[in-house]
Amino acid sequence: MFKKALVLHVSILLAACSNPQLPNIDVPLFKPRISPDADLLVVDIAPKKEFCVGLIPGKCLVVDGELFYDQIQGFRFQEGYHYKVKMAVEKAFSGSGVQANASPYKYTLVEVMEKSVQPF
Repeated sequence: MFKKALVLHVSILLAACSNPQLPNIDVPLFKPRISPDADLLVVDIAPKKEFCVGLIPGKCLVVDGELFYDQIQGFRFQEGYHYKVKMAVEKAFSGSGVQANASPYKYTLVEVMEKSVQPF
């Protein structure tokens, strides 16, 4: 009896966990908290990250033709796609509490307006 109950529970757990791959949905996984003082920008993001040097060497997004050293909270970049996104820009720190080498701004994805395959 115990073995049957155990097998049943394990089967239910495995069935629940065997979710097929989630669809590629370009919406934030959370509803972003955006200050009413935030500015909204619509920008183009190139299909390939480029080499850049900030504090350490790495790869950066190319936003409106310029290297973008920050992160866009809630945005999941996939190489090979050109994006047009709406993002909120707000001050990351209040007062004079800006950390050394930190961006004074926080960028948050509001909406992916366009996503198209773009060979590079």
